[in-house]
Amino acid sequence: RVRFLGYDPANIKVVAYTVAALFASIAGALFAPIVGFIAPSQVGILPSIAFLIGVAIGGRTTLLGPVLGAIGVAWAQTLFSEQYP
Repeated sequence: RVRFLGYDPANIKVVAYTVAALFASIAGALFAPIVGFIAPSQVGILPSIAFLIGVAIGGRTTLLGPVLGAIGVAWAQTLFSEQYP
């Protein structure tokens, strides 16, 4: 589809991966000081599933939706872990 619009797909992919890497590096830079120590278990399958649930709840159409969805999932995890240890 991109090629039919007159754009080079390779350039679009490079830009997309660069933007994704930028957001991932910002997230890592914000995550590391909060946690203090990063272990492989903190970036395993369960945090990834929680992130995807937050995106599914918030929606993909706006930037604010997934942010609010992730905040809601984190709040629910905290609430349920306090109520049902």
